[in-house]
This record gives sequence, C-alpha cells and structure tokens, in this order.
Amino acid sequence: MNDTALSDEIARFTDAGPSGATLRLEQVTDFPWDTVRAFSGTAPLEYYRRYLGADFDLDDSVSSLITSDSGILVFQHKGAVVRTVVLGPPVYLGDGLGLAHERQDAVLMVITKDPGPYVSIEFVE
Repeated sequence: MNDTALSDEIARFTDAGPSGATLRLEQVTDFPWDTVRAFSGTAPLEYYRRYLGADFDLDDSVSSLITSDSGILVFQHKGAVVRTVVLGPPVYLGDGLGLAHERQDAVLMVITKDPGPYVSIEFVE
C-alpha cells in the first residue's frame, strides 16, 4: 500500500529544509514499524526480494506510481512489509539503497546545496 500522506510530509520537509536539515521518520509515522529500506525506481523486483523476501511483490497502487526517477521507502514490522512510500521529482533519494535502517536511527537529511529546483535526501549514518 502506498502512503501518499507520508510522501507529502517528506516533500513538505524538503521544501522547507535547507541543506543539512533532518527529518526523523519515527516522528512522522503513525503505524508500527521497526525497519525501513530505500530503493531506486529502476530496481528490478528481484532486487527488492533479495532484501524483503522471495514472496515480496509491488501492488498496483505502488507500481503505478514508480518511474525511473522515483525513490521508494519500504517500511517493515517484524519482517513483514507494512507500508511503502513512493517519492518522485523534485525529491530524489541518495546513497544507501537497499540498506536497512532501524526505527530509532532512520533519519533523512537534505544533501542538496541551496537553492535548487530539486532536492536530494539520504539517510544519515
């Protein structure tokens, strides 16, 4: 299931945040989750399955929104996928694709120099 409200919240954050601004994902989510992973819109299904399990599939509400410029956040709780967020231009995901980020450590940071027509974000290590 795609979470457009969370996608909109991340877009609002990037609109307001200068380079270096951070967003702790646990503060803007209202559902149980313990891990989040980021993927590129160009990633094949097999790549998702490597990290999310052999049975993982993108439902139509998600796959219909994905383009080659998309970034996808997949939230899991106790190993099960509970929410998917598709981010698109002007918001781009940076490094760390496929890596797991625990709930307490899942912080996005704006990495684009100000100002610009697009915003790149990545997980803070």
